[in-house]
Amino acid sequence: MYGYLDASADTQWVRIMPVRDSLFYNPKEIDATVTLQELESGETVTLNDSLFHFSNNRYAHNFWTTHPLKPSGTYRLEAERSDGAASHVSVALPADFPIPIAYIWEPDDFTPDRIEVEGIEQLADVQVIYRNQGRHFPINHIEDTVIVPDGSYKVYIRPWEDIETINTDLGEQLEIPNENREIFVAAATDDFPDFATIDDIISTLPEGISNVESGVGYVGGILSKTIPYKSCFDDNLNRIPCSPTN
Repeated sequence: MYGYLDASADTQWVRIMPVRDSLFYNPKEIDATVTLQELESGETVTLNDSLFHFSNNRYAHNFWTTHPLKPSGTYRLEAERSDGAASHVSVALPADFPIPIAYIWEPDDFTPDRIEVEGIEQLADVQVIYRNQGRHFPINHIEDTVIVPDGSYKVYIRPWEDIETINTDLGEQLEIPNENREIFVAAATDDFPDFATIDDIISTLPEGISNVESGVGYVGGILSKTIPYKSCFDDNLNRIPCSPTN
């Protein structure tokens, strides 16, 4: 099992695959019924199966549902085979939090831009998503985050460095204005792993980071907000949160 449940998303996606000896997998049906149960109410839904085809004849089953999830809820995700064998994981979702506030400076001002996030237990992820002609270029900034004494987070962004990284990887020279950028922020509960400090090799091992019972993998719980890459102000020119785009 691998993926995350997002209380802000309109569709949940989780990868469910049998343990196997090779990355290669035939495009056949999977012997699994996957359910998601809200533990507080007992309400249970069955997820739909979708077969994804990747390069080099690799296939994966991604299960999905449009059932809405509740902030602060706890959910049990279970995959059961026809012979009764099952794997499951319990996922706690974080509470809702205030819309982050963006401090975005002029493009020719080489002062780092800043995002301030309050009212969360733990910052799970923060990205700037750059868009150009239908292409998306997410740049992670979790390592550019500072926790201040009141428990809030400040994320420092140097967009000129992001653009240089994108152009170097592409071998192109793209111009991506602020209106073609978004900021993605995801909160989690305090038991969410700090992936930035975990060794890359350990994180790729099946048993390296796993919260799945009778199986391997990791399923996390988040609540996310996506905001435009700009600063917003009220009528008195006080800085305020911008309306989310998601």
